[in-house]
Amino acid sequence: MVQFITLSVDDLEAIIKRSVLDALGSQNPSNQLDDDEFFTRKETARKLHISLGTLDSYSKLGLIKAEKIGHRVLYKKSEINEALREKINSIKFKSK
Repeated sequence: MVQFITLSVDDLEAIIKRSVLDALGSQNPSNQLDDDEFFTRKETARKLHISLGTLDSYSKLGLIKAEKIGHRVLYKKSEINEALREKINSIKFKSK
């Protein structure tokens, strides 16, 4: 027997959001330690699919935070992931 349930869009969004947050909350905490991994400018630019010049511009504008360690400029994995999320969100809004 098939049952149909009627939900509003807001209710469905709330259910999905709660499920995603529950799934993320149950993740292994060791995954969060990987966010402290550092990448070079070249590796970061490759991950973001941008040039080194664009990466420098983004750093100066504060769109992605660079860490200066000694004479090297490095980027945290968490900062790269945040920049990717922002890039994806900006693409979503442009396409509408």
